[in-house]
Amino acid sequence: MAYRKGLFARLRDRWRARRAANPEVDYEPPKPTEVTTPLAETAPAEPVESYEQSESVESVVEAAVLTVPAEGEMFDFHLLPYFRWTSSTLSYAELHQRVVRLEPGARAKLVRRAWTVSRNHPPENPKAAEKAINRELRAGWCYEDGKHLIRCRPRVGVRIDPALRDLVQPFRLTERRMREEHDLLRLKAEQAQALTDVWLKVIAELEELGELTPAQGTTPAKRVLSAAQLQFLVPLASELADKDFATTMSRLREARHSGTRVLAEVLAEATRNHERVGLFEFANAYDKALGSYCQQMGLEPFSWVDRATAEQQEKGAS
Repeated sequence: MAYRKGLFARLRDRWRARRAANPEVDYEPPKPTEVTTPLAETAPAEPVESYEQSESVESVVEAAVLTVPAEGEMFDFHLLPYFRWTSSTLSYAELHQRVVRLEPGARAKLVRRAWTVSRNHPPENPKAAEKAINRELRAGWCYEDGKHLIRCRPRVGVRIDPALRDLVQPFRLTERRMREEHDLLRLKAEQAQALTDVWLKVIAELEELGELTPAQGTTPAKRVLSAAQLQFLVPLASELADKDFATTMSRLREARHSGTRVLAEVLAEATRNHERVGLFEFANAYDKALGSYCQQMGLEPFSWVDRATAEQQEKGAS
């Protein structure tokens, strides 16, 4: 009684017969009808023989890292290759034995395929080169000897050229150090400001300083300090918030006091000599001295005159 082959066995025989003339062929997966993410890496469709149980072998050759040129050909990308070999007609031992012979040639073919892709990417961007090379290799290729079909699926990891890494690393370390120091100083400044505000509020409440604003809804009443009160109290409150901040504010207070003494000396000298220079010259010197002092102290010249005039206008209107 004749034995009749099954459907899958007949399909497998036809597939092998068509490929018998070419021992190495590239396998191209069927094109999808719609591509929504062109950069996504997807595994290609399995060939016909994969309907049966397949054996697989990982990379078996430990060789030197592969190199391909980057854009400009001054630096190289270093490739870390990985191969996955599968066959549905060979045992694991037989497949492993054949992979030992095939993998060196597969590594050379991987370099040839990756070469054309890597030259389009700058050497400082290995991530983009890795994605492009794996997209080029995702279909893989096959080896066939007339009886057995072996499928090879390669993937690579890409690293930057060590020469470029050694060149750039000191600058990246300096940049990282500057960023960390900046974040630390900003955090320190925010904490000093917050603690100083708290101590100013405590002092204002205890000493009953500043104008008391009425409560509005859920906002409680609080005292608002004037600029003059703040200039006097901030150096004191900063000593309770942060030592470095307190040192700087103390230096600012000393600078203000020193400027005040210098202004007093200038005005005293002008008063003694106004009879020799004339009243107009005396008034002009006084005005310039006062304006220069206000600018150095961060004040608006004659702001006290503006406030007094505004208060008089408000009283007259009422």
